[in-house]
Amino acid sequence: MTPAVDLPPPGAADFAHLPPPIGIEPAAIPPYHPTSGIARPTGELAPPPGDFESLLTTGSVPAPHPDDVAPEYIAPEYIAPEYTAPEYTGPDDIQLGESLPTLEDDDVVDDVDRAFGTGAIAVDSTGSVTIIAPPSEPIPTVRLAEDEHALVDEEPESHPALLVETAGPEPTALDLRAGRAARLFWLWFAANSSVVSLSLGAVLFGFGMSLRQTLVAILIGVALSFLPLGLVTLAGKWSGQPTMIVSRATFGIVGNGLPAVLAVVSRVFWGGALLWMLATGVARVLVDAGLDAGLGEQVWTFVGLGAGFVLAFVVAIFGYGLIARVQLILSILTALLVVGVVALTFPRLDLAAAQGVDDGPWTLLVTGVVLVFSFVGLAWVHSSADVARYQRPDSDGGATMLWATFGATLPAFILVAWGALLAASDPLIADGLATNPVYTIAALLPLWYPAPLIAALSLGLLSGVVLTIYSGGFALQSLGVRARRSVTTAIAGVLVLAAAAALLFLVGDARAVIVDAATTIAVPIAAWAGIFGAEIMIRRRTFHANSLLRRGGVYPAVRWVNLIGLVVISAIGFGLTSAVLPGLDWQGYLLPFLGLAEGDPLLTSDLGVLVALVLGILLPLVTAVPAIRRQDSDSQRRALVD
Repeated sequence: MTPAVDLPPPGAADFAHLPPPIGIEPAAIPPYHPTSGIARPTGELAPPPGDFESLLTTGSVPAPHPDDVAPEYIAPEYIAPEYTAPEYTGPDDIQLGESLPTLEDDDVVDDVDRAFGTGAIAVDSTGSVTIIAPPSEPIPTVRLAEDEHALVDEEPESHPALLVETAGPEPTALDLRAGRAARLFWLWFAANSSVVSLSLGAVLFGFGMSLRQTLVAILIGVALSFLPLGLVTLAGKWSGQPTMIVSRATFGIVGNGLPAVLAVVSRVFWGGALLWMLATGVARVLVDAGLDAGLGEQVWTFVGLGAGFVLAFVVAIFGYGLIARVQLILSILTALLVVGVVALTFPRLDLAAAQGVDDGPWTLLVTGVVLVFSFVGLAWVHSSADVARYQRPDSDGGATMLWATFGATLPAFILVAWGALLAASDPLIADGLATNPVYTIAALLPLWYPAPLIAALSLGLLSGVVLTIYSGGFALQSLGVRARRSVTTAIAGVLVLAAAAALLFLVGDARAVIVDAATTIAVPIAAWAGIFGAEIMIRRRTFHANSLLRRGGVYPAVRWVNLIGLVVISAIGFGLTSAVLPGLDWQGYLLPFLGLAEGDPLLTSDLGVLVALVLGILLPLVTAVPAIRRQDSDSQRRALVD
């Protein structure tokens, strides 16, 4: 048996707790003594080979020899490895014992915060944070909402299509934020690809502009739409929350009530207008094609209204999962149908006649820009964050903005510009597209095209109605309606249906709706978009999600400067617009003070929309920077405490 060596000499107390061997009396076990330098404690360590026989035959071990001496034990010397502290590369102004300063991120669209790791802080009962040990190297961390889980066990998955969405004002769960930037293109493409947009090009040309002036106005209006659509989309990706919830950071938890009312009105109006155009357009196509079964246009109008509403309502109630898939299908179909309409109407294009139209006053461009901006950018700005909240937190902010804005503006630009080309080619087409677009488009197409025309007309409009109802539900929640998203969406749907029914009985001219009602609603929305968008550009950090849901957090109850500014700027904008519809003709009260001659195009240009946008952008740049910096600092401090 190989003896154990190099063990420290134990004492008797080390083995006193062990039970005696079986069959041996305790008194028969002598105290331990090492023999010949061999460690042999009774119990776990074996005695020398010669002692086994004595132990088995007599039940005892021989007495130790008096000359036995325990070997000297020398403990090995421990040498600790040399430690070199890493060089501190954090902020220079952090000192031990001082309050933690704001570590601001200087990149607003990369969605990565540079947090400083391996430090120590202390938080007292008042919430004050003190550095005990300075942080070390910066660590790139994905930007998350403060109340979201920092770890996700599995790869995020898309929201199930046939599962009713339960998300509300709170941030979208991380495991559902699986959207990529390119998805936003399809979400927006279908909503802006109805052939009804051809009529807007004819309306612009009918103002007295030449073809090139009309195309320039369309291009500027579409480009201007990038600003509000892109910035609000970015806000939704940052926070994972609906548009009008994030707006609370700009106007206050309570003060945001007024912008929320504007959002509800905008969603209801545009949803009702699109549903009305869908119903009347489908009925007119069926009657003109002789497919109405003798029921007449009015009956089919109500049928189209009901059918369109039911389809849009069901999709909106299910929420984002079904919307994303339906919009993808509709985008593919409408893209093919739009190409078909352009190809079939191409023989009607007369470039020589179109180029022969002389230029009108260049101030008319203002009117064209305002109409396109109102129809494309401001009509959808309140829905931008609502569909962007499912984007991956680590996706690129710039790509997210570009995909969303291109999806919303590309089909609009193509259709509006093509409508202008057709209008410039033939005065009869111009008048027909402006006053009765569906009938005129049907007349331009072959007789076999009524079914595809109904699809090209209705699918894009149906997509837009879905988004307005869906977004209207979130706007109602931001007003303080304490109900599930599906309930508030249902309320928004009923309001949209009521608006469409009212337009059916009160409005007979599509041009009046586009020119007057759309630009009237656009004034306060432009002011809101300017203020909100400017603050997004100023911010260096994302939002504190919990503080957007209740009072007493980072954001005050009312931000008076922005709220009063919204009212004043809207009043200025209304004074510089004009309308002829009954009930809207009170606008333009500031136009006489401009000293313009009677008949000047600026008097009917609705310049107030652009003025409201510019003043809205300037207001935060001049007054809100200190307040936003405090919000950024408080948001970071609360994130550390949380």
